[in-house]
Amino acid sequence: MNLLRPALFAKTLTVTGCAALIGCAVAYRMQGELAARDIIGTTISTLLFSYLVHLWIALSKEAAH
Repeated sequence: MNLLRPALFAKTLTVTGCAALIGCAVAYRMQGELAARDIIGTTISTLLFSYLVHLWIALSKEAAH
């Protein structure tokens, strides 16, 4: 069993990245600035969340077969 499916991970990373970008834009609009720790934390969280969603989808598809 391969735990990384690059095509699926790229799709989930794209969707999660767009959501994170929108969230950062809203936070910037409300606060007027973004700290470096906000950007770094968002980047790390986006990668982790994308991988978890990727695993969730991949394992659910595998269990269905």
